[in-house]
Amino acid sequence: MLGSWKVTRSENALLTQKPLQYFISCRRYELNVFCLISESKVAGGKELQISEWVQHLTDAKNNGVITT
Repeated sequence: MLGSWKVTRSENALLTQKPLQYFISCRRYELNVFCLISESKVAGGKELQISEWVQHLTDAKNNGVITT
């Protein structure tokens, strides 16, 4: 089950999905909103491939986790 969070412009949100945590940063530029997601682990973080984070965001949106 995905954690619950809300993303609004110029805010950062933390999505928790055990055992991983995803740090999501969204910024508004003109009429578009750009979101970046990175995987955070104990030893550090790595940026997910675009296809991976798009899938995470799509899944979260479909599950009603994301409200904008």
